[in-house]
Amino acid sequence: MVGDAPNDHFPFYPFQSLVREVAADAAAQPDPDTCLRHLRGGLIRLGFVRAGVWVIDADDPSRSNGTWGTDWDGSEFDAHGVTKANQEIPGAVQIEAGERLVLGRVSQPSDAMPLPYVFVEAADGHTNQATVALRAGGRSLLSKKSISTQLSIGCRRCCAA
Repeated sequence: MVGDAPNDHFPFYPFQSLVREVAADAAAQPDPDTCLRHLRGGLIRLGFVRAGVWVIDADDPSRSNGTWGTDWDGSEFDAHGVTKANQEIPGAVQIEAGERLVLGRVSQPSDAMPLPYVFVEAADGHTNQATVALRAGGRSLLSKKSISTQLSIGCRRCCAA
């Protein structure tokens, strides 16, 4: 009977609505920095454990500048003034080469007080990190997110679009 078949996409609709809300909020901001801050906060609302937005340096595309991120305790972190070679950001080199989404695994360094933008790439275990290519106003952005295992399927659908 038509209409009685279970809709396996139904649970995704509320998430998709929240994605639209987050995108609209970020886009409505009056300046780029506030937009990036709201984007980072929106990613946390979507269920990402940590999120950081890097802007590729217009003068040196092999480097990226930090904007807003999340420290290891889950608090917002101002990463302005932090510049990293793209090779130091998991997935950034693949994004430069044209990939739109790069999944990986990272862990917190063993330092007593690790900086929020320092992490260790791990070879084993489930995916817990995604780097996504974004473009806004003609500028390239790298968005690095730490994802929970439970959210990874939904995030892949959302971010791969």
